Amino acid sequence: MSSLLSRSASRRALRSVGVGAALAITPLLTACPPTGGPPATVDQNYMSCSGPDAEYIYRFTPEQRLDVFKHIAGDARGTIVFVHGGGFSGGDKRGNPVPDCPSAAYANIHMGPLLKQRENGWDIVTINYRLVTGDAATKFPGALIDTIEAVKWVQGLGGQLAGVNASRVIVAGHSAGGTIAALMGAYSGTQGALPGVDFPSVNGWIAISAPLDYNEGNAKANIDAWVAGNPFGYTTAQANPMVQYNRPGRPAGYLIHANNDLTIPVVNAQNMANAYGIPLDNVGDVSYPSPDWSWATHWPMSQANYPNLLNWLAAR
Repeated sequence: MSSLLSRSASRRALRSVGVGAALAITPLLTACPPTGGPPATVDQNYMSCSGPDAEYIYRFTPEQRLDVFKHIAGDARGTIVFVHGGGFSGGDKRGNPVPDCPSAAYANIHMGPLLKQRENGWDIVTINYRLVTGDAATKFPGALIDTIEAVKWVQGLGGQLAGVNASRVIVAGHSAGGTIAALMGAYSGTQGALPGVDFPSVNGWIAISAPLDYNEGNAKANIDAWVAGNPFGYTTAQANPMVQYNRPGRPAGYLIHANNDLTIPVVNAQNMANAYGIPLDNVGDVSYPSPDWSWATHWPMSQANYPNLLNWLAAR
């Protein structure tokens, strides 16, 4: 483990002298939309059809890219870094094209109300990260390390040259991305609390429909799949937000979950809310037209969330 971490430290040192920064601030020209099948109708107020201002490389692999959406109104308040879901093995920062976007350039209904915050002075950064494959290096804490690097990019030279405001950084995520966001909050500003890993400080985190309590429902299967076979001997407890958030000085969190989520049970959010006094925006039941659409219960972002989310962000 020490030799692998030493190589990682060497890469960080290399970036510190400018190599990583040069890669990080090079816009990419590709903007091909992914494929997928979200609901046929999505409120235009809660998604973007226009695409990001730019795409950047924040580290070294093809997966380690991010999109930047600069704020469009209001005084600059900070940056929200959004982490997509997909069970740690799927998903994409570009979301899914839907009929409401004729160009299908960009539509991610998981994060619609967050994109809306561009009107309130928030820059938005959405990231891709290494997904779990047969390669042990993609296991825990791979996606977490990538999120750390993306946040450091925002807080460093890359973010400065991209024109985002890093005076406040909120990490948000949907599903598995919400687990990552909660862990970024739990480990915020620590050095070695997760052995071999230094975490940047963040100002808050938002978890949407996330596996947060290892002992509840599908959270165990998701976290097990992420952690099992990692080359460093990390345990599921170290990847369990319910355990790791019990740390002094942790930043504020915000939870969003549907009552009838059939993918990740709402008890995950309820247990975190009850244990740590985290506000839970419980959106009730999400309706869906047929059993084939039952997955929609896992996508609770709706207009009902927006005022509460706005108030929470305003307090940051």
